[in-house]
Amino acid sequence: MSNPYLDAVRSAAPLYAGAAVADITPTGSVFLAGYPHVRRYSTGVHDPLSASALYLESCGERLLLIACDVIYVPKSAVARARTRIADVTGIPAGHILISATHTHSGPKMLDPIATSEDGIVPRSDPAIVQHVEDRIVDAALRAARDSEPAELGLTAQLQIDPRDMGGGRAVAVRLAGAAPKRVKLELIHPTLQALDDSVMLTRTGDVYSGVVRLPESRMYVQVTDDGGSWRLDGQLQAGQSAIDLAARP
Repeated sequence: MSNPYLDAVRSAAPLYAGAAVADITPTGSVFLAGYPHVRRYSTGVHDPLSASALYLESCGERLLLIACDVIYVPKSAVARARTRIADVTGIPAGHILISATHTHSGPKMLDPIATSEDGIVPRSDPAIVQHVEDRIVDAALRAARDSEPAELGLTAQLQIDPRDMGGGRAVAVRLAGAAPKRVKLELIHPTLQALDDSVMLTRTGDVYSGVVRLPESRMYVQVTDDGGSWRLDGQLQAGQSAIDLAARP
């Protein structure tokens, strides 16, 4: 199956890109969704919640990706946001992807059957859902409006040795587009901080290598340089031995 963006890279066709971020942090104290039968309300803002949009255009195709720092985005809100964005930009609704990072430190966005009989978990606030929808549209429109000529840059591949190295697993990172002396590899569990690991990988030739603790679980992967001037992200599923990493919009 043809991929218009990979085709653009191979054919050197022009690529246009735009990015924008909108703050979707609720005001005041809100119930933090994610755990049934647990009363959790925010007491402040440690990190803002965002709707991050990336616009891509090449070979006559246009695409918008919007990631939101909430546990879910309701289908109804996705449908409305897609329609609003399509009406303004002309981008087909089917080319607009709206996703959630599934954070458990954000507001309740919908009312699933699973919590319908939960006396502790409140119902979602329509005003918060509308606020998130409006910010999704805002970020998407600005990303499309402010697009400019671009080119693909830094990428990496993470490879994992399936053998146990005495308390850890050997890993190797291959970078394309940069060659610092060392890089930082972080493995982040979706919910259990005790399973996180972080290690500096040193370069030998074109490979950065080291040993990390790796549980049999899905993990978020981040690779950065020493100064934090760039970051590559990916997701490692349990049992995978290699994944590609790319820049986060």
